[in-house]
Amino acid sequence: MDKQKLILEELRGVENINESSLGRLYQHIGKDYIVFITSDRQALDVTENNKRRKELEKYIRLAGFGYNKVVGNYVEEETGEPKKEKSFVVYGKDEEEMLKMFKRLGEKYEQDSILFVDLEGNAYLLYTYGSKKGTSDKLGNFHVGIVGDFYSTIGKKAFRFEVSESYYKESFTTFSGMLHENFMKFVNKYDDFDIRWKIDNA
Repeated sequence: MDKQKLILEELRGVENINESSLGRLYQHIGKDYIVFITSDRQALDVTENNKRRKELEKYIRLAGFGYNKVVGNYVEEETGEPKKEKSFVVYGKDEEEMLKMFKRLGEKYEQDSILFVDLEGNAYLLYTYGSKKGTSDKLGNFHVGIVGDFYSTIGKKAFRFEVSESYYKESFTTFSGMLHENFMKFVNKYDDFDIRWKIDNA
C-alpha cells in the first residue's frame, strides 16, 4: 500500500472530519505542499476578523495558489464556548515560495503558528509569532488529529472541521498573469512584501 493510501486509511478512522472533506484533502497529499493558515484573532471583533480574512484570501489569490476554505468548530479554552474558526488550506508546488509567503503572513496576522505538510506527508508546526517564532515542531505523518493540534496552538480545542466543497484557483488571463508575476517578485525579494506591495499599489 502506498503512502497516500496509508494516510487515507488513517484519516478514515478520525471522527472529526466528514467523508467529502477527507476526499478534498486526500487528493492533494503527496502532490502539493499544503499550508493551513488563519488570520482570525479571538481578541478582535467580527468586522475586523472579516477584513483580515478577505485580505489574506487576496494574497493567496494573487500568489496563484489553489485553496479551500475551512470551517473549524472548536471550544474556546478560556470560556468553554463552542465557536467557529474560518481559515484556509492552501496548495502549491513551490516549497520555498510557500514557506516564505506564509511564514510572513502568519507573523502579519499575529498567528503563533501555521501548519505545513510536505510532499512526503510529514506535518510541521512552523512558529511565526511570539516567543517560539522561527522554530518548528515535527508532528509526524499528517492525519486529521494534527489539525486539532494546530488549533490548540492558537488557543482553541478543535473537535470538528470541514473543508469547503469549492476549490479556488485563479484563472490566469494576460493581465492576471502579469499581476501574479509582479506580486511573486515582491514575495521573493522582500521579507515585508505585503507592506511594500500595498504601498506600490496604493
